[in-house]
Amino acid sequence: MREKEKATLSKSITRRALVVGAAGTLASMLATKVGYAATADIQRAYLDDVLDTYYVFYCPQDTSKNLSCYSPKYKTLSYKNGYSRIYPDEEIWYATVVDPKGSGLPGVMKQYKCNYKIW
Repeated sequence: MREKEKATLSKSITRRALVVGAAGTLASMLATKVGYAATADIQRAYLDDVLDTYYVFYCPQDTSKNLSCYSPKYKTLSYKNGYSRIYPDEEIWYATVVDPKGSGLPGVMKQYKCNYKIW
């Protein structure tokens, strides 16, 4: 078999394996039929949208104006087996500001970044 044909067949095996979901078994079965070893780089990947950053507003004069998760931003996390969030969240910015909801009361706005461990 020529190298170009092997490369094309390898791509074909990868696509089928990911669609079927039994990557190792399908690739091995197809590789045995064509007479060369299956590539070892066939892997499943999972994706989840997770919280990336968010703001917290603290108003010492009126605690009813406090905001616990204001303006959240999300990111797509790619992982092979699982993931977990690492606490505490990392404080990356803070400033003295007025209430973002319009009351005009002063307070402290902090931005936090969420970190994740993947495996």
